[in-house]
Amino acid sequence: MARFARLAEAQAALRDPATSPDDLMAIVEAQPDLWPEVARHPGVYQELLDYLWEYGDEATRAAIDDVPAPADVPADVPAPAEAPAEAPEGVDTAPSLPVVPALADPGRGRVAGWVRTPLLDVPPDLFVPTEPPALPVAGPTPPPTPDPAPVPPTPAASPRRRQSNWTLIIILAAVIALVAVGTSVYLGVIRPRGDLARAEADFTTASTEHEHAQADLNAALQAAGLYDGRYTADEVSTEATTALATAADQAKPAVVPTPEPAADAPALRAQIAQMAGETTAAGQATAKLTAAMGNVDASVRQIGTDKLTAAIADAQTAWDASAGLVKDESVRTTLSDAISTANTALAGLSEADPQDVVKTVADQIQALSTATAAISGNQKTQCPGGVVLPTGIDPMVCGGMPATAIVPQVPDGAGNTQVQFAMPSGNVGCTKQAYDVAALCEIIRKDWTLPETLAPACAANDPRCDGGADPALKGGQVTYVRHTDVGPWTNNRAADPPLTIPVLAYGQVANFAPVACLSHVDGVVCWDTSTHHGFRMSVTTFDYW
Repeated sequence: MARFARLAEAQAALRDPATSPDDLMAIVEAQPDLWPEVARHPGVYQELLDYLWEYGDEATRAAIDDVPAPADVPADVPAPAEAPAEAPEGVDTAPSLPVVPALADPGRGRVAGWVRTPLLDVPPDLFVPTEPPALPVAGPTPPPTPDPAPVPPTPAASPRRRQSNWTLIIILAAVIALVAVGTSVYLGVIRPRGDLARAEADFTTASTEHEHAQADLNAALQAAGLYDGRYTADEVSTEATTALATAADQAKPAVVPTPEPAADAPALRAQIAQMAGETTAAGQATAKLTAAMGNVDASVRQIGTDKLTAAIADAQTAWDASAGLVKDESVRTTLSDAISTANTALAGLSEADPQDVVKTVADQIQALSTATAAISGNQKTQCPGGVVLPTGIDPMVCGGMPATAIVPQVPDGAGNTQVQFAMPSGNVGCTKQAYDVAALCEIIRKDWTLPETLAPACAANDPRCDGGADPALKGGQVTYVRHTDVGPWTNNRAADPPLTIPVLAYGQVANFAPVACLSHVDGVVCWDTSTHHGFRMSVTTFDYW
């Protein structure tokens, strides 16, 4: 256990005037709360007092200040061996504290003339370290001397305390001077150089960002230029191309070069601010151009999708309508395959390159058109009411009387007229209402005979068989007429004087209401406009339905 660790033991030692300096130091180490009592003990030595004053609390310092001054100082006190140094000019010397009277035993007691001189007018604990240094070691105690003569107190302050005060003043002055010099160097040299270095680093970063933004904008402008003339008016919307042209015009002023760095920090900062604005403008222009190009691509895809969708729908309708109406079922298979391929292409348009979209749509529409045309060339048309037309018959047969139909008339010279026409070939002629039928067509040269399903064989000895049979329409159905005389058209051709028989040009329709007759390069086609039954007749062909 450390010496004087027990409080009672330390207090008892302090009550004893003969307690040695070593014991007083041990009490200071073991019992900080008893420092004021140590300061009042008659055996305390100078160095320990200095220690207690510098590291003690207010109570300790008050105890040192409360030590009573000596009662009388003899007049013949000798002058101190060494005069204190004069105070520097302009520095006030602190007043002396009360003199502590000398102990009867100067070897064991307080050093005579101990004076506390404040170092500076600062709080007493300003320079107190967190932990006080080791206690000063007391010097050897001289042997006691019998009845020593009292030593008169010395009024001068402690040389050690005065020396500490001046040392601190000198140190503070040096520190202030160093701070002033350092500040001047920092403000005049170091800081400007630091500002320039930081500005140069910031300029490098800003110029790199500026160059990248300009490169991106130039690339976007080049890409936008490729759109000019790439698509036709039916492949992209006018709004999309106009918006792209506008974005390109607005972006061109934002293309500016990166400046060379200035020589000083303020100018560099101005350049950095300018480049920041230009970088932002270039980025915004690039974004607008990119969006405008995206809108053009989207427009191309949308228009291509709409076109191909419509073509597929038309082809599907033709395929559905051709069921059971074609001579060769393989043509329907070809159209079905074309529709399937077109649907697959349609599904990929949303991800395809816009230029590929244009070509893909064109190719698929062409394939659908070709397959649909093949269906039409081999297809029988089905009219309302279920009438199926032979292959190659114009679908107009399924309608009513064409609005362009004409009424061809032949005056007979006796004030009468007949509704009659001749084909451009001169081999066929048709007449309205002859032999009690709605329409009758005659032919001069032919390679066929009327099928027996239409015109049964003549009965024996039937005189009409000598004149042959001509196809006709009556009561909405196809029939035939046998006659022994010359037919009306043949008779008019041989008339003397000759009659003018109108020629029905190819593509024209004669109005034999309720029958209509079409002049076609493949022969004449006549049909009832209500029932849609009719026949086609040429040199090589006869069909009826």
